Amino acid sequence: MMRSGRRVAVAVLGVLLALPFLRVELATALVMRGDQQWERGNLGGAMTSYLRSWSLDGSALDVDRLAIMALAQRRQRALSAVLALEDAYLARHPGDAHILLDRARCRRRAGRLLGAERDFVRAGRIGHDPRAFAFAGYLASHQGRARQAHAYFARALALHPGYLPALDGLRQLR
Repeated sequence: MMRSGRRVAVAVLGVLLALPFLRVELATALVMRGDQQWERGNLGGAMTSYLRSWSLDGSALDVDRLAIMALAQRRQRALSAVLALEDAYLARHPGDAHILLDRARCRRRAGRLLGAERDFVRAGRIGHDPRAFAFAGYLASHQGRARQAHAYFARALALHPGYLPALDGLRQLR
């Protein structure tokens, strides 16, 4: 009788020790399922799979996929939900330039232009990314702030001389 109790205890302990690994595997499977649904054109199903994956491990991959989905759907409710997840992720990982860039694009689409500009600039600084500064330049340009736009395009060119979007942005300012 004692031996079967020990066996059960060892089995339970083994399962408890494996749970963190199983969560990651399940989250990965949900991302793959979401990708398959996306390929089939089922954006709602893809979003559901990515949200379930996020609830398990909260990885950057989940946030990135959700941002892409929200931008593709062009629905304010989806953008707001993804922005909340991006905020939560960035509170834990403030130096993730890729997610900052995603959040900036979502904020821009949602009409939160000041926050978008701040995120573009921060992503550019952290990731040394000329695209982020070019996005900030176009945003400033569309708001009629030519001086600031020029400065952003110049920063993009300092990181990547000859970067065509920044050169085009400067040309448009003239």
